[in-house]
Amino acid sequence: SSTNLKKAKKEKISTWIKKCDKAMSELVRKKGFCEWCGNAGGSLQHAHVVPRGNKTLRYDILNALCMCGGCHLWKWPEHPLMAHDWFKNKYPDRYTYLKEAQKQITYSRTVDDYKKIYNDIITENLQELIFFK
Repeated sequence: SSTNLKKAKKEKISTWIKKCDKAMSELVRKKGFCEWCGNAGGSLQHAHVVPRGNKTLRYDILNALCMCGGCHLWKWPEHPLMAHDWFKNKYPDRYTYLKEAQKQITYSRTVDDYKKIYNDIITENLQELIFFK
């Protein structure tokens, strides 16, 4: 019957990517202030050090920054040398980690991989959100 077909319909990876993106953004914004300027007001955003197009590091907690809209949308992309120096000085261990981690081959994830990542995000299991140990 058609109801059985609907139940058996394969879950879409894109659905889980959206869920992970939303949950990760909420987790990162819990920090409550912009890591660059210190501003606690305004709209806080989830920024990526290595761009989110790198699917391997997209949900890596060490690749996540909480930033106000101004820093995320203007300072971060418009002043890459200043951003690079700021991040390297403020977070030297994370800088070293990401410099090495971004060289790793991006692998494809399954729905089950995204379900695990989602669960790790919502349970704030931060150690599991570091992908290269």
